[in-house]
Amino acid sequence: MRHISRTKIVIVDDEPIIHQQLKIILKSLDAELICFSDGAAALTYISEHSDIDMLITDWLMPTMDGLELISKVKAIGNQKFTYIMLLTSLRDKESLVTGINVGADDFLYKPIIKEEIVAKISAGMRVQSLKYELKEKNEELTTALKLALGFLGALSVK
Repeated sequence: MRHISRTKIVIVDDEPIIHQQLKIILKSLDAELICFSDGAAALTYISEHSDIDMLITDWLMPTMDGLELISKVKAIGNQKFTYIMLLTSLRDKESLVTGINVGADDFLYKPIIKEEIVAKISAGMRVQSLKYELKEKNEELTTALKLALGFLGALSVK
């Protein structure tokens, strides 16, 4: 099973103070944090790295907002296991539905509340660990099935 200490989190927000706050809060989780101030730079990085476990992106940013970034990340084939959280002050039902429909797995709300952030990111990390464990089990089953079919094929030749 993939360990939480290896979790790679990309944070995208145009406010440097948010980067600072999240770095301080998430230090206890022993995750690798990569921060960007705009969606375009984050998208370039994400498209070149297939090992991103979690993306936390602000919704409202200049140039490329969080929804556009999520849509583009979802279109990248190598990011099928990335857990995505939208960081926003928007709390209405319409925004929630829009975010989920675009591909967000969860929401983090501004102003930042340490306990909420740690709990939600820890939950996301558990989901990621389970996804990796399921992938490993599927690969083991596939290998076992191929061996069994090879064995049966060899028996039928005799």
